[in-house]
Amino acid sequence: MWLGDAHFPGDAVVWLPEQQILFSGDLVYVDRMLGIHSWSNVLSWQKAFHKMEALHPKAIVPGHGQVCSLEKAQKETGAYLDWLVKNVGKALEEWQDLESYSQIWCTA
Repeated sequence: MWLGDAHFPGDAVVWLPEQQILFSGDLVYVDRMLGIHSWSNVLSWQKAFHKMEALHPKAIVPGHGQVCSLEKAQKETGAYLDWLVKNVGKALEEWQDLESYSQIWCTA
């Protein structure tokens, strides 16, 4: 299934509904920082992640990291994407300089 562009344009997942297992590819990173590149679409990634949450998988096989629960994926990927959209997006909208932006990062 395609839930939206994320780490790469065209990222797809494999959902096994009977087993409630999701092979998320790079939609989910655990045990390490997300890999965000110039081609990554953070807004779309965030939306795709929330669509994935709605499936309520019992297990997720992430693109990076160990097999995990939805809760761990929410903590290590979803919450970070939400933070990026909320805080970095706001800094970009307000044309904050690097010094102002670093204060946001250091106090989060």
